[in-house]
Amino acid sequence: MLHGHAKIELTNGSTGEKEVIEHDNLVTNALQYLVSEDPMGMWYFRSPDYPYGNGLFDGGFPILPIIQNSIGGVLCFADPLEENVNSIYADAANVITARSSNDVNPNANPVRGSMNLSESGKIEKGYRFVFDFTTSQGNGQISSIALTSRQGGKVGYGDNYNDGRRDDFIVLPGFSFYKSGNIDGLKCLQEYEYVYELSDGYAKTVLCPAPKTIELTKLYGFPFGTIPLNATLYPTGTKRETVTLTTTVFGSAFDKVRFYGNFCDGEDGFLYGFEATSNQFSGNSSGNATINWIKINKETNSFTEGTWTLPNVYLKGVGYRWLSTTAFQCSFIVQNGYVYFMAYDKKSIYKINTLDPTDILQINSNFEMTSTSGRYSSCANYFFKIGNIIRGRNYVLQCDKIERVANSASSNSYEDFQSAYPNFQQKIYSIMTNGTSSDQIGFCPVVASAYLATIFNLDQPVQKTADKTMKITYSITEATE
Repeated sequence: MLHGHAKIELTNGSTGEKEVIEHDNLVTNALQYLVSEDPMGMWYFRSPDYPYGNGLFDGGFPILPIIQNSIGGVLCFADPLEENVNSIYADAANVITARSSNDVNPNANPVRGSMNLSESGKIEKGYRFVFDFTTSQGNGQISSIALTSRQGGKVGYGDNYNDGRRDDFIVLPGFSFYKSGNIDGLKCLQEYEYVYELSDGYAKTVLCPAPKTIELTKLYGFPFGTIPLNATLYPTGTKRETVTLTTTVFGSAFDKVRFYGNFCDGEDGFLYGFEATSNQFSGNSSGNATINWIKINKETNSFTEGTWTLPNVYLKGVGYRWLSTTAFQCSFIVQNGYVYFMAYDKKSIYKINTLDPTDILQINSNFEMTSTSGRYSSCANYFFKIGNIIRGRNYVLQCDKIERVANSASSNSYEDFQSAYPNFQQKIYSIMTNGTSSDQIGFCPVVASAYLATIFNLDQPVQKTADKTMKITYSITEATE
């Protein structure tokens, strides 16, 4: 098992007065999840154009070696963190006051410090990280500290000082399948269903294949977390259990080529579906937005449905799925009982209470928000999640505020994800999917790099001010039971 110990030193630059706080602390399950979970055997697939190399042991894999990669940065938060080994990401309302990676801060970012390269290094049975912050860096209230990945310490949830790489995410090698392929175990992806849950041996999906019809499928044969002894690379004869729901309202948004709707897991025991009405397939730039909705209980399959009329709300649209290809798009996400829609002009986001659609907040920005498209421009997604923080390709939404962050290196790289459906969280992994305008579908596991590898809550908050420097010494060691 791992043992964490941290010390924070605040030194007044004028008087030399020093404040020291030191304590043992909690090591979370983040590293265990990172290295032990096997998202559908993805670590056994390699894509030759993956930017970090095409093999687990080629020296380029971004999570190995663990020291300096999976653990190589530090995050300081304004508020305490939940002391729970399964607490992998901080709450959205908990602001990062200071952070540092395993290198020297090369720019003017006032939040980021630098690793002290001379004092950091191997110790008996572990490693000691030392991070320095000047009087102009990391100022504000600090209530908790956590070790994180080197990428997480560099950019947190995203910032405008990044060097053009998508360091706020660790992208594992993705892979693709074709409708004509013989991988029956992944037939759900070939049929364009939204996968919303993975477990050992099965996946759960939802699909609206025809008007007023919804199919909920449990697909057996998915390896996740464990690899069965008799598992093969191309399983056949996969068992499917499908429940068909007949609706009266939802499932009306069809034309000859597309279904203008999509689904998202609310992570509250329900699946949510939203679709455009017939005259607003591409959104509305004036008047009132009208959308059909459905809320499905994931355990009982019971559902409620209806139509919202939203006065003076201008939506980009809900999204769509092509009927004859694997291309799809999504312009909403559900979180904590609210659905978030992209505005028509892509310069604001509407936050709507799923229980009371008159409860609407328009969150404005001063720039145009863009969508991820992964490797295939026929797909697009404006929202994905890091824990309970909402991200887009060039923005982060936190505490009902939109902040612009550095764009990805290119819209056609793995660093921009294969993301067109709302991602779903599988412990530390976010699973992204994407399709093409033909018959190919991609699947890509992503780890948001600002995870909590350790948790150190101070007995009381401290204030890092412009007259103080700060040094954080954080040791991680292997300990016996």
